[in-house]
Parts: sequence; structure tokens; C-alpha cells
Amino acid sequence: MWSILNLSDRSLAKLKNAGKIGQSEEEDALQANVWVPDEKKVWTVANIVQEKANELLVEIPDDKRRPFNVPRKDIHQYDPSHALDLDDASKMNGMHEAPLLDLLYRRFKNNKIYTNMADVLVSINPYKSIPLLYEIPLLQLQDESEEEFEESDGDDEILATQNNSLMDQRPDALKRMAQKPHVHSIADRAFRYMTEPEREYQHGKTRALNQSIIITGESGAGKTEASKHVMRYLITAAQLLNGSDDEHPVDAMAKRTEAVLIESNTILEAFGNAKTLRNDNSSRFGKYIKLLYDGTFNLIGAKTEHFLLEKSRLVRVDKAERGYHIFYQLCKGLPADEAQKLHLTEPSNFKGIYQGGCVDLGDDVDDGREFETTRSAMKTLGFTSDETSAIWKLLAAILHMGNITFKDIESKEGTIGDESKTAMIGSDLISMEELDHLLGLKGDILEYRVVRRSMSTTRGTTHDIPLNSQQAKDNLDGLIKHAYGNLFAWIVWKINKCHNEQVSKDLFSESENGMRSFIGILDIFGFEIMTTNSFEQLCINYANEVLQRQFNQQVFVKEQQEYILEGLNVQEIPFTDNQRIIDLISKKPLGLMPILEDQVLTGRKAHSFNNLTDKKLLDLYHQEHHRKNPHPNYAKPRFENDQFILHHYAGVVTYDIEGFLEKNNDSLQADLKTLLLESSDSLVRTLVGGSMETGFILTGDQLEVPSTSPQRKESSGRVRRNSQLASASTVSATFRKQLENLADQLSLTEPHYIKCIKPNSLKAPGGWSSPLVIEQLRYSGVLEVVRIRREAFPTRLNFAEFCARFGELIKWRIRGIPDPQFLSRSEARKYCGEICKIALESSDDYQLGSHKVFLKDDGLDRLRWALQQHYVAIATRVQKCWRGLVARRRVERQKDAAIKIQKIVRGYKARIEAKKLAEEKRQQQQRAAIVMQAYLRRMLAKKWSKLALQRAMLEKESAITLQKAARRMIAQREYNKTRKAAIALQSVARGQAARKLFCSLKTHERLRMERETRKAIKIQAWARMVIAKRDFHMKKAKATAIQAAIRGRRARAAYERFKKAIVVIQSLARMIKARHAYIKNIKCITKIQALARGMIARMKYHNAIQAIKRIQRAGKSYTRNKYLERCVKKLFSAVASGDSNSVTASITNWPELLFVRNYWNSDRIFPGLVHASCIAGQLNILTLLEPFPDDIFLTDRLGNTAMHYAAEASHYNLCKYIGKRANLDVDAIIMKEDTRKAETNYLSNKRVRSNMNVFKRQRIEMAIELKKLNKNKGVVQKKSGYYDSTLMMAGYLKKRRETDRWIRRWCVLTETHLMYFHKKTDDQPSKAIRLDSAMLKKSEHINFAFEIHTPNLLDKRNKEGRLYFQADSEATLQMWLPPPPLGGGLDQF
Repeated sequence: MWSILNLSDRSLAKLKNAGKIGQSEEEDALQANVWVPDEKKVWTVANIVQEKANELLVEIPDDKRRPFNVPRKDIHQYDPSHALDLDDASKMNGMHEAPLLDLLYRRFKNNKIYTNMADVLVSINPYKSIPLLYEIPLLQLQDESEEEFEESDGDDEILATQNNSLMDQRPDALKRMAQKPHVHSIADRAFRYMTEPEREYQHGKTRALNQSIIITGESGAGKTEASKHVMRYLITAAQLLNGSDDEHPVDAMAKRTEAVLIESNTILEAFGNAKTLRNDNSSRFGKYIKLLYDGTFNLIGAKTEHFLLEKSRLVRVDKAERGYHIFYQLCKGLPADEAQKLHLTEPSNFKGIYQGGCVDLGDDVDDGREFETTRSAMKTLGFTSDETSAIWKLLAAILHMGNITFKDIESKEGTIGDESKTAMIGSDLISMEELDHLLGLKGDILEYRVVRRSMSTTRGTTHDIPLNSQQAKDNLDGLIKHAYGNLFAWIVWKINKCHNEQVSKDLFSESENGMRSFIGILDIFGFEIMTTNSFEQLCINYANEVLQRQFNQQVFVKEQQEYILEGLNVQEIPFTDNQRIIDLISKKPLGLMPILEDQVLTGRKAHSFNNLTDKKLLDLYHQEHHRKNPHPNYAKPRFENDQFILHHYAGVVTYDIEGFLEKNNDSLQADLKTLLLESSDSLVRTLVGGSMETGFILTGDQLEVPSTSPQRKESSGRVRRNSQLASASTVSATFRKQLENLADQLSLTEPHYIKCIKPNSLKAPGGWSSPLVIEQLRYSGVLEVVRIRREAFPTRLNFAEFCARFGELIKWRIRGIPDPQFLSRSEARKYCGEICKIALESSDDYQLGSHKVFLKDDGLDRLRWALQQHYVAIATRVQKCWRGLVARRRVERQKDAAIKIQKIVRGYKARIEAKKLAEEKRQQQQRAAIVMQAYLRRMLAKKWSKLALQRAMLEKESAITLQKAARRMIAQREYNKTRKAAIALQSVARGQAARKLFCSLKTHERLRMERETRKAIKIQAWARMVIAKRDFHMKKAKATAIQAAIRGRRARAAYERFKKAIVVIQSLARMIKARHAYIKNIKCITKIQALARGMIARMKYHNAIQAIKRIQRAGKSYTRNKYLERCVKKLFSAVASGDSNSVTASITNWPELLFVRNYWNSDRIFPGLVHASCIAGQLNILTLLEPFPDDIFLTDRLGNTAMHYAAEASHYNLCKYIGKRANLDVDAIIMKEDTRKAETNYLSNKRVRSNMNVFKRQRIEMAIELKKLNKNKGVVQKKSGYYDSTLMMAGYLKKRRETDRWIRRWCVLTETHLMYFHKKTDDQPSKAIRLDSAMLKKSEHINFAFEIHTPNLLDKRNKEGRLYFQADSEATLQMWLPPPPLGGGLDQF
């Protein structure tokens, strides 16, 4: 990190005294500022008080809090450009989200609500009127003396120098105004690009002819107002391009188009806008308005396209929300006589629009006056009185249909059996006959068709099937949504028709083949994360995902284009791709919407639709994207409920599956369609006919009123009714198709983006909420532009400025280089390259363009640091010359005195040297005599030892020869004896096996023959009884003879084998008798040899067993330690991530892990679970662990407790909880535990179970054990004799050396010593080991043991200088292991 604070105070003083620091005091102060996180402001500026290794000590100006530490990874550098009021935020050096948020806030407070972010305009809704903000200057702006606007150095300035542009005909003041951040500048750029399609960008890309302005943002962010001002400017620009003349047909056309657009917007807001929780006038549909131009760029008309009208709001309104405005305006604004005809009263009397419990928008909005405005706009756009009356009748019918309820009753028709029937129950406001009259129907045919469904058979007959109440309610809701949706589409068609009628034939004759180009204005709903997110939010967020993908592909290449313009060698800029979430929602066949469409279309029949439920749909989602093929953007809630989670680019959204099937069902029964086609109302027939499609699939040829001729009848006179639905489409399928068409249109245009931001949720004028604004900036993609600039080259300086600031690094004054402002571009570029090579380590940290120097994010700081070091080096050289002069003079004076002193010293040293040489000569003679004596003694000893060695070798060889002969004879005899016994046993075994096999075969043969005989007898008895008897007796006699012969042969064979076996047994008996006699004869010799061999074998066996045990212990220790390491790492990882379930499972399975330190962490600070919880800031894990005071005061390798880490994280709740647990009364808890145990014993006798938290139980058991140890603390300290050392642990352990056996000893561990006593009552320890000169570590091959190494243990019995101590369990072992010595003080915290 390069910073001025890295210089010492002495160095800074030298630089200031020398006057060599090339920056002002104000700039130095700015260098000491950084951006730090803040809870309220998100980011704030702080002053650096002190720099440390991994953190900074900072303080916030005008803040009463004391200085606090902030990790380096959480801060951002502050640059002087961050304090400027820039129109384009991308021009800031070291730009990131902190200065961007601060810039937007400062401009917002100064009523500057527009800010450019490269090519993206950020608009913040002020919720108030700002004077002259949207005034468009016309001829009065031709005054060139105005100083309000500054000239731009960007693309607009380059275009202004090209005199052959059509846009140069505009007033200069208007051109300068268009260069400021404003919705007018975006509109001006789109109009300029359309009028100059053949011109190329400076980066070489040809502009598109058609343009699109995409306005996005949350509900209430000001999208609709922005679109109005964009349209107004485009119309004005078209007038200025051809001259402002009211009599010119083009100018008149522009004014008519503007009037139509304003009036149409009023109508669309009334029919398509509603009150939501976030906005009182929220657009519940998307619209794409095209301004059409001819070949000479004259405005010749407009066209409005809409998509995704929220039709579910007609039958379901959430709490504190309203339906569409037109219903409330109709109830309150319609004259009394007309309202009486339509049976309309207050809105609260209609269930369909009063479900949310909200009727009025507020005191400043009067629905009655709004209705008059809507009615006047419809009249202006050419709606006839008959059409408006028909619309009011249809809206009234929809309101009354919303009041209809259904009830299941038993059918009285005997042909149906027990099948149920549904009755429609109307309201008190209107009868069913009057409702039919509003729809132009006769009789009560509507009630009959709503509660029944017609089904046709293969033979051509039809049957009416009754529906239950829920099916009938769904049928009626489908009719309401279909009628209103087509009414809205028809109104849009009328508006477009009005635009077409405004275009005169004369105007078309002057243009080139009619419409040539257009500018589209897309006003679309922004990303929504509501308290309850349903199907509408899924569609809205999916639309924003598609637009975000297009935004990524369009905007994020702009940075690359500037690099190409400057000739830089930069790789392609990476950006976040949201294609996976788009595929998850819409890709066939397993996307969320395709699955939903399949389920709706599969069960679209009225009798089977209710078999499908939202819960089954949710199970399908979980099965496909969570269990079978887990998708990274799909998640299932932790607890079982009716929700699923999607990870959008803007954040995580939880959707409620309730109502998905109902809201996606956009089908209408063919019976109802046929019914309404027979209506006497022409508007109803037109709307329900279905020819008026919605969305972008409309073409110019389709914009005609459909034919309303009655349906063709069959020869039998009955109207054909199809049992299938009138429309098999779904809302999601229609919306996906519309969105695909919209994306295709936008891809063929040149897009321009306006990101609308809502500053606060209360819609308060001047209110600002930094967390809300930064959240919108993040998911709008603006911060992604910031990230890309930081990854590339965010700092840019022109060559002259760069040389002026950092030219001292190449000594430009000494080299005689002229002033940078007089240098040519090539010379300045060469000198800039020399400066960068000196100051920057790698060529990757900078690049030289054709006009500017491009630096990495920290490049400017590194250049400043190099300049400071340059000044320090100059001051150091001056100081070196002066100190050299002073030192030479001082040396001359001291030289004469040194010569005299040396003369005296040499004489004294010579005398001492003479005496020393005489003494050394005497000592050399004495050493020579000793060496000669030693050599003589060694020769004699060699001679005697050689003779003794030869005699011993002869005796050893003789003994080995005798032992070899004896062992060979004994081994030969044992082998012969074993071989004979094995042969005898094998003979007996083979005989027994043969006899067993013989008996088994004989039995099986006999049974088989008997079965065949019985079968033959039965067959012969039924066929020929007499002949069968004769044959039977003949066959039986023959069989008996054969059996007798076989039995005889087998018996003789068995006798021969038995005889041979007897002979073998007799010989075996004689052999055993002879063996006993032989053994008796050599018994004495055998005993002696057996004793000798036994002793040798036992020694070898014992050694082998010991070796095997050591290997097994090492293997078990390694396996156990690895298992412990995995468990500890998994536990600490779960603590860091806040996974309380994993922590509970790990401690429950192995309670001793509660006290284990993490000896395997990368930082090697050996923290405990409490430390890890505080480091991760996981309060839920810390409360789950229930630490005791000993755990709170436990320190790690750095000497830090849990409170240190909680304070470092500035986590107030953590600190508060740790302080509470540190003051815990452990004795009271132990007493309470004793009482609980007594109660548990009492309850156990009555078979009542008692449960306790495993964490609390383990800590209480440990506290009880420590309390018992602390009782003996005074006794142990007195007996040990080490009163200056603090007792840490005492208890019984097993002790042994490397090859010794285990011995149980009383051990005492203090801060300085480890002692063990023969008995607990001993006054003096058997051994006291100092820990400052010893190494204590956990044993790797012995369970629950640690070992201590020290030179003080070296003696004859302990040649390794090592002792082992073994505990009873892993938890006890962890208590005996002291924390490692501190690597530094608390100042490193």
C-alpha cells in the first residue's frame, strides 16, 4: 500500500524544510482519507489516524465516536476527484460504488437529479417539481452569450465540428443543453443517431437506423414521467429539424401526434394503472411507444404496443391495494342517471375492487374529476358516444359479475343421480336478468352457461355437464379476465387507429415510401421484491432478466470500445451472465414456465382442472430443479411451505406458489364464447370474438375491427359447440412470446438506457435512503459498469497534465525538456512512457493511448509515492554531502591524538607479547611429553586386546557348530512325526466321507424308485387294471433282483474298505505306542531344549508384539488425528457460515469438540469455537454455544479473547452478549444443576424424561470438574513450592518414557513448570520441568496424550529427553495443553 503515512515523521520534516513536496497541503490531507462502511450512509469518508499491517485506525470527521479499526479489505481509497460535482460519474478516478453513491446524493440535494454513468443515465425521482427543469429552449436559446452550459470534450463535441450534419441546424444553446445529463440528452442522442445512420462511431461501429430508449426502475421511480418528457423532446426536435412553422404539414403532424400521445397516456393510465403498496399510480402493464418518421425524418405518427396486462387484479386484489383506476372513476364520476341505469353505487359495494380494503388514493386525487379527464381524452381520440357507453356497460357488468357467488346444491334431475349442481347467487344491486341485459343477452342464459359445460360425443350429440361451485367460479373469472383484457387491447387499437387517421395523404406523398424509421420508448416495470411474491412478480422479474441480459451485451462493451479508440491492447471485459436464470424460467422442456404451461394445458378441462393444485406444481418444481438436477439459481426453503426461491441477478426472491395455476389460466370456455358472440351488443361481440390479439404479434393488416357475423349453424339447426377451450393459450406462454418479439425488436435498434431510482420508500420530497439507493444501483447493472472500470483502467490523464505532475521523476528540468504544454503529442507520449517505467513495476499497470495515459486503480497512488521517494532521495544526498564535510574535519583533529596513543600502546603490547611467548614454549614441551606417553600406552593396549578377541571368536564358532547340528536333528524328527500323523488323519477322514456318500446315494435311489412305482400304479389302475397288475409284479420281481445284486456288490466293496481301514487303524495304534516309547527315552533331552527354545521364542514374540503394537498405535493415532482434524475443520466451517444445525449435530455426536481449539487453521492463531463465532459475527452460533466465563477469557495465540474480535467487528449485539456471559455466576448454575439432577432422578423413577441442551450440559460438567480442581489449588501451590507461578491445571495423568510402561502420577501444570508427584500427598515433586526451555506438543501416535521435549530430561534412563503424558479423553487433553506463546502484543489487534 502506497501512502504518505508510510514516511516517517523525520522524513516528512526534511521534505517540508527542503520545500520538495510537489503537492499542496490540501492534497496531502485528501490522501489521508478513505471510504469506510457505515450502517446508515452505507459509505462515508474517514481520516486515517494510524496504519497497521492488515487494518487502519480511522476516525470520521464531525463524529463523536472514538477512532476505530477497519480491515484494509473493507476500505476504498479516496481520490480528490471524488469531491467534484461531475456530470459523468465515469470520469472519476478510482471510481467505485462509494463515491458514486456520494456523488448522486450531493447532486440530489442540489436538485440535480440526473447523472451520466458513461452512456447510461441515472434518474432519481425528487417527488417534487423543480422549476425550469424540463423547459425546452427554442428560438430564445439562440443567444450565444449564455454561460449556463459547459462544452463537452466527448463525442458530441466531435459531432458539433462536422458542419454537414442535419443536427447542426439546431440552436447552439439547445445543442449545449443536450450535452448535460438529462432525459433530453438521451432523447437528443437517439434522434441524432437516427438522423445520421451512415455515420460511424469513433470505434468503427455503424449506427443503427431505428433507436430504442429503455426506461427501467422500481415502481414509483418516475419511469412514466421520464417517458413523457422523452416523447415531448423528440417531437420538439422534429419540429426544429424542419423549422418551426405551424402551417407546415410536418409541424402540424408533430403537434397532433403530441396531443394524441398525451391524451392516450391518460386513457392507458386509467385502464392499466392501479394502486400498489409502493406506488399509487403503478403501471400494471408494459408499453412500447414508437414514434414513426419518414425518409426525411419528419414525424408522421406513433404506435403503441402493450404486453402483460395484470388481469389477475380483476378477480384478486391484495390488502391495502386497489384495482384499476377506471372502476373507481366510473363509480364516482358517472352521472347519477347513467349510474342508476348501470346499477352503480360506491366502490365499497363491489367485492371485486374492494378486496384490498382501499377505495381512495388520497386527498389530492379525486376519482370523479379523473373520470371527467378520462372521458374527455376518449372523446378527443375519436371514441364515439356509443362506444363509450358500451365500454361503461361492459365495465359495470364486470363489477356486478365480481359480486356473484356460487353455492353447491343437490340435483333434482333423476338422470344425473347423485351428481351435484351449482346455483349462482347475485347481489342486491342487480338481478341476473338485468346483468344479462348489460351484456346484451336474453333471458338467464348467462347463469345456465356459467354453471355448466358442454361436451360433444363422437356421434355428434352434446351433453351439458354441471360444474361445482369452484369450477363455476373459475369459469366466471375467466370470462371477466378475457373480456377486460380484450377491452384493453381494443382501446390500444383505437389509439393506434387515431394515430393513423392523423396522417394525411399529402404528408405521405412528400415522404419516401411512408415510414422509414422509428424511435421506440419502452416503459417497463422494474424488478420487484415484495413481501409476498406471486406469479405476476415472476413474470415481471423474468422480463427484467431478459432486458438485463441485453443491457449487459450492449453497455459493457462500451469500455472496450474506448480502449480500441485509444489503441490499447486489452482483453475482452468479463461481466456477469444471467443466462442460467433465464433458462431456468423459460427454457423448454423443464423451465418453470413450460412446466406450468404443461400442467395448465393438460388439465384445462373444467372437470379435471381442479385435480391440479399449486402444491403439486411446487412438488414438480422441487423434483426437477432441487432433487433430480439441482440448479444453482433454484433453492428450496429450509422449512416445508408453499414457496420456492430463485437467485436473480438483482437478489434472492422467494415466490409463493399459491394462485399460479389460476393466474396463468387465460382460457375461455367455448360455450361462453359462443354465448357472447350472440350478444346484441356489438362491442361485446367484437371483444369476445378473440380477433383483437394483444402484444407485439399485431401487424398493420390486423388492425381492423373483426367481423361479428354469427357462428355458422349445422344443418340440424343446432349451434356447434366445441368441448375444448376457446383458447388453449396461457398467460406465461403469451408473455414469453411477447417478450421474445420485444427482445428481437430491441436487438435491431440502437438502445439507450435510463435507470430510474427511487430515493426513499415514503415518497417524501427531498428524502434520501442510502441503503435503498445502493440496492437499486446494484441490481440495475450500473455498479457492474463501475466494477468493469476498476478491473480495467479507471484513471485517465492526458499527456500534458501527466508530464506536468510527474515530470520530476525523469528530471525533465535538468534534461532541458520544454514545458509539457509546448510538447508535441508524440514527444509527450514518449516522456509519459519513461515516467511509467520508472514509477510502475509492470507494464500491465498502465497503457499509453493515442491521447491519454491509462492507469490501474492504484496507479495514481503509486506515482505519488514514487514522486515522494524521489524528493526524499534528493534531500538525502544533500544531507550526505554536509555530513561528509563535517566528519572529515573531525577526523583530521583526532588523527594526531590517535598516533600518540598508538605509540604507547604498541610498546606495552610488545612487552606483554614477549612474556606470553616464553610461557607458551614451556607449555608446548610439557604437552609433547604427555603425547609420547599416551602413544606408548595405546600400542600396548592394542596388542593385548587383539589376542583376547581371537580367543573369543574361536569359542563362539565352536558353540555355533554344536547348536546347528542339534537343532537340525530335532527338527528332522519333529517333521517325520508330524507327517505320519497327518497321513493317518487324512485316511480316517476319507473313509468317513466315502461311507456317508454311499448311504446318501442309496437312500435317494430308493426314494426315486418308490415315486416312479406309485405313479405307474396310478396310471395302470385307470387304464388296464389287470394287465397293470401282471406287469407290476413282473417289474417288481426284476427290480428286486437288480437291487439284490447291487446291494451285494456294494456290501462287498464296503467290507473291503472296512477291512483296509482296520489295518490302517491298527498300524496307527502301533505307531503311536512306538512314539510314546521314543518320547519317553529322549524326554530329558527334549525338556532341556524346549526350555531353551521357549525362552528364545518368548523373547522374539515379545519383541514382535511390541513392534506390532507400536505400528498399530501409530496407525490408530494417525487415523484418529485425521478424523479429529476433519471434524474440527467441519465444525469451525459451520460456525463461520452460521450453520447452527451442523454445529448442533457435531457437538451432539462428539461433546468433547466443544472445548477443542482449531490447530489446523491457516492463520495459526489456534482459536476456540467462541473466537470463531465472534470472528464470523455469528450471534446465533454464540448463543447456541452458551459460553461460560472461562471460555470468554480464553485467549488465542495472539492473546486476543472473544471480546477483542467482537469489538473488532463493531458488532454491538455480540459485545453485549459476551459481557453478559462473562459475568455469569457459575456456582449458581452448578447448584441449579445439582437440583436439576435430583429432580431428574425423581422424574426417572416416575418414568418422566428430562432433557437438557448438550452444550449447557457439557459446560456444566466441565465447570464442576474445574471447581473440584480449584479446591486443591492452594494445597497444590503450597506443596509444589512454586508460589510465583499461577496454577493452570492439576490432576492424575499416565506418564512414561519412550520404551517404559505407563505409571499413574499426580501432575500439576503452572505457567512456568510442569511437575508430577509420586502421590498426591507428597510435598516435593518427583520432577519439575521448566516450560520456557521445553517443547510441548500433542502426540501423533498415542491416544489422548501429549509429549514434552527438553534437554533437562537427558540422562542414562531417558536418552531422548522426552516424556509422554496421557489423559482420559480428548476434552481433558485440550485442557492440559496450554495456549502457544504470544507472537506479539495486543497492539497487533
